[in-house]
Amino acid sequence: MKKTVTRLLPIAWLATCFTPFQLTHAELSVSEQIQQIYIGYLGRAADADGLAYWTNEVNQGLITVDQIRINIVNEQPEYLENYGQLTYPELAIAVYQNLLNREPDQAGLDYWVNELDTGSIAPEDLIIAYINGISSEEDEAIMENKLTVAECYTGNPDIYSEDDIEIIISALDSSDSYAQCPPVADAGEDQTVEDNTIVMLSGSGQDVEGGLSFAWEQTDGLSVSLTDAMEMTASFTTPNLNLDQTDTLIFTLTVTDDAGAISLDMVAVTVTGTEDPLVNTYKIVDTNQTTCFNSNTGNTTSCNGSGQDADYSGNQPSYTVSNSGLTVSDNVTGLVWTQTPDLDGDGDVTADDKLTQGEAVSYCNNLNLDGRSDWRLPSIKESYSLILFSGKDPSNYTGTDTSGLSLFIDDSFQRAFGDTASGERIIDGQYASTTLYVSTTMNNDPTMFGVNFVDGRIKGYPYERQDFYVLCVAGNEDYGTNEYLDNGDETVSDLATGLMWQQNDSLATDWEDALDQCESAGTGAHNDWRLPNVKELQSLVDYSRSPDTDGSAAIDPIFNATSFLNEESITDWGFYWSSTTHVNSQDDGSNGAYVSFGRALGYMNSQILDVHGAGAQRSNDKLDVSTEPGASSATVNGTFYYKGPQGDILRNENMVRCVRDI
Repeated sequence: MKKTVTRLLPIAWLATCFTPFQLTHAELSVSEQIQQIYIGYLGRAADADGLAYWTNEVNQGLITVDQIRINIVNEQPEYLENYGQLTYPELAIAVYQNLLNREPDQAGLDYWVNELDTGSIAPEDLIIAYINGISSEEDEAIMENKLTVAECYTGNPDIYSEDDIEIIISALDSSDSYAQCPPVADAGEDQTVEDNTIVMLSGSGQDVEGGLSFAWEQTDGLSVSLTDAMEMTASFTTPNLNLDQTDTLIFTLTVTDDAGAISLDMVAVTVTGTEDPLVNTYKIVDTNQTTCFNSNTGNTTSCNGSGQDADYSGNQPSYTVSNSGLTVSDNVTGLVWTQTPDLDGDGDVTADDKLTQGEAVSYCNNLNLDGRSDWRLPSIKESYSLILFSGKDPSNYTGTDTSGLSLFIDDSFQRAFGDTASGERIIDGQYASTTLYVSTTMNNDPTMFGVNFVDGRIKGYPYERQDFYVLCVAGNEDYGTNEYLDNGDETVSDLATGLMWQQNDSLATDWEDALDQCESAGTGAHNDWRLPNVKELQSLVDYSRSPDTDGSAAIDPIFNATSFLNEESITDWGFYWSSTTHVNSQDDGSNGAYVSFGRALGYMNSQILDVHGAGAQRSNDKLDVSTEPGASSATVNGTFYYKGPQGDILRNENMVRCVRDI
């Protein structure tokens, strides 16, 4: 690709009164005079052989510099082809541009055209008249720079190509101060590669004096992460693309010499997709929430199109229990589930049926049930596909009879609560998954993400010292895998879920503001945005990322996520509102469900901790957390509110990322 050269060493210059240029053409060396002729009449530096020939001819007294000018203007094919047919105004402008990188002002142009028309000067004398008439330090600096660079080329043809030097000379201005020859950057040859491939950017640089530094930067195409960006050779992994999809990534190599002069070169890497897209392989089952709620009172209210979860209908839950009654098929996701967590088969679901996370993995892998042997422990996304927000959170329930409680899972599955006879709470209905937190929670506890179908949350649990209920899954091994496509208009499509997302997020003052922002959004020229329900929102979580391991939100880098200083005064990423109400067993709908793409903080024992992990789903008051029943306040780098056994930190101002159907 074409190279451009700029400078980082500005020199001081002033527009002076019309003082003659101190060094006229005739006062330069023979070599410099010939270079000026080449620059003015041919727009380039003299080649080494040509300069040596003409200089020898002059030194031997066989020809004068004036005769060289006459020869080039009247006989040289290169000049005649490019300039020989120009009118006098065109010629006057072209030579002026070659020498000083600008056109003469109109009065000056009129003067020189008249001089040519009347024969006062011949075309071969135009360059002498221009040079001897230079009247500013700015023009003097440009001319000096052109001579320096021309001499660099002629003296170092192994470093500078003719293309290099033409670009350098044509780009020079008075702010470029060439005390030495500029470097030359080479970003290498353009490449065409497949997706998900490691690519080496093999750059190089040359300089007469040596002492070069290198810097790579991506300037176009789908964003990638560069390794060794400050070295001569950098690398990156190409993004995943769909079959027959292509994208061109542009990278710029900047080479800087020890005097601060820089040279730029660009290289294009064309990426071709090799995989069939995962289309509709990750369908999101609707939350089954059919009621809207008043944010102030928590009472049910009519759905009036304000954007609450119940205002929209997605893929409605649909399950089929097998003839044996041992398995349940999800007719939306294509996943097949074991019907009960009663692993010992005694007809009751108790603490005796719970396993460690490792035991749960082995149990499912070795299971033969209903004619299948391809069972596995579900990922957190597979497990969360079962959650239904027709359930009601019994966290504040003080009774012991669970028959009237509404679970966050379909009745096709056997009901399971915490085993109070074994000292558990009713809400201890956490289920095991294969998804381990890439960081840690609490006091550096290794953590597993699990769904609680009793209280309707995802939390990180210390799996080395806790047991869990188990449901095994089979089928649709692509479930939970996103297939993102950057639409180039600040929107991102997920072909796997059939959802389109805003690429950027925003801050909402409360839950109602979050609803309003999405209902009125016009991103990408679409007007049907909505605040996502909590299951749609959770589909965006990238459980392979976290603030502590990646310095980013738990979301694919194709999205932009806003950071802030959290309650501990460290960089973090926010909770994101969903349109889903988290109803409690007293039918209070004043809490909204959110997903934490940053640390899910809690305040315990006077410490601020990541208690549930980036990717947790929790809830808090929709409008004012200070009025939430059971909330307490603390002051650490400012006042905040918290609630619950792990001191879940509550926030009024959560983030927003709107969604629409593709």
